[in-house]
Amino acid sequence: LLSEQPEIIFDAELYDGEVDGAVTVTKRGELKKLALTLEEVNIGKMPLFLSSAGVPTVGELNGTVDLSLGKKPSKDAKGNIDVVVKGLSLGPGELELPIPGMSGGLTIPSIGMGDLKLKTAVKAGKSDKGSLSLNGKDFQAELVPSIFFNDRLQRSRLSGDGWFSISKKFLKENSKFETLISFASPLKKAKDKEGRYHFNLKG
Repeated sequence: LLSEQPEIIFDAELYDGEVDGAVTVTKRGELKKLALTLEEVNIGKMPLFLSSAGVPTVGELNGTVDLSLGKKPSKDAKGNIDVVVKGLSLGPGELELPIPGMSGGLTIPSIGMGDLKLKTAVKAGKSDKGSLSLNGKDFQAELVPSIFFNDRLQRSRLSGDGWFSISKKFLKENSKFETLISFASPLKKAKDKEGRYHFNLKG
């Protein structure tokens, strides 16, 4: 309190799981430090997933986040992020996707995505050697994300190159997906000889 950057320590139950840690903020509400430990948090009950996916989402969030942003996050931010969503799956339900030529959503079965793993280290205001992966029976993906912190955190940038693939068994059992992919010209151009679709992420 004397430094006008109080550290708040917390321990709580969250969406069937537990979260504990500490957060340091300035008197203006700016985040300076964040330490989190997450155990067995049910992402299916999180408002973010309920509103964005539009279909039942299953998964259990575990891991740690330890970040120190310093005076200038663009230069001083450092720390580690190591989280995993175990047993991630989507559906069944109506998935809201902006698909050209289609009105409304896309009815999907249950899609097994396996474990979603994110691991990266932050140093000198950026992280460019991390990994994000999915190892599901229906859907697999890998992304090398780069995070560039801005002194105004909401303006921080995320970019990366990655790929995803969909199992042949899933496409055979769900002909609508196979038809959509066959008519999507950008996907045809992005596909390699191993059946992986490559993409670039910016935001």
